[in-house]
Formats: sequence, structure tokens, C-alpha cells
Amino acid sequence: VRDPLLLLEPLTEAPPQPDPGLYLAVVRAINRVANHNADPVRAAMKEARLLDVRDGLLVHCLRAPRTREWAFAVMQGLSFEWVADRAAFRESNGLLHLLHMLHSFPAERDLQIGIGCVLRNVFGPSPENRRAVASALDDADVSVHL
Repeated sequence: VRDPLLLLEPLTEAPPQPDPGLYLAVVRAINRVANHNADPVRAAMKEARLLDVRDGLLVHCLRAPRTREWAFAVMQGLSFEWVADRAAFRESNGLLHLLHMLHSFPAERDLQIGIGCVLRNVFGPSPENRRAVASALDDADVSVHL
């Protein structure tokens, strides 16, 4: 399980690819392995930090320079349920990146509705996530960048 980590971990640090397809495929593959195996396999994946790489790639997709097409591909291609309750996602500013994406494409109503639904339905039930968003919106520096 460690060999894939050596291959995949640099993707979280590399400059973003012009198309998010590679990132989306890796995230989905890691999720598929985690979903279709028993607890010992998931524990080995966690110990080998594959789940951390998955989460890092998800955040990398959100913070990468985005076009309209990139944003639609990311929102359609990723499942945020995996990271909704993970402190590492909040600490890596994943929620702020989602909020930034929400405001980056004001003419794309479908995209804004999709992001809003993810924020409300996936992240909203968590009190920690609600506090993180409220805190960010109260921060003058963050509000200026949104």
C-alpha cells in the first residue's frame, strides 16, 4: 500500500494540471477501494496515509486556478461526504476554497446552486463546519478575498 503513496503524494504539491481529470480519477479510485473492502483494508489505507492523500487532492482541486469548466468538473466529479467531518479538511481551508468557488462564478447559477447544496447539505449538519464558515465570514481579510 505504501508504493502508491510515493506515486500519488507529489500530486498534492505539484502545480495544478490544466484538467482536473487525473485528480478526480485518483480520488474516486481511493474511495472505491475504501468502499469495497473490509475494515482491515481501510485501516491499512489510513495507516499508509492514502486517505490523507485523497483529502489533499480534493483540496488541491478546490484551490487550483479554476475555469468554469474546471469548477463544474470538480463539483460533478467529487463526493464531499468523505471529508465533511474531517478536521484536516477544515484546517486546510477546504471550506474557504468552496466559498471562494461559489463567488468566483457569479454568472453560473447552476454551479452556485450545486456548491450551495453541498455547503448546506453535506457540510452544514456539522457544528464544527458551521463555526468555521461563520468565523471565516466574520474575518475581514477573508471577506475581502471572497
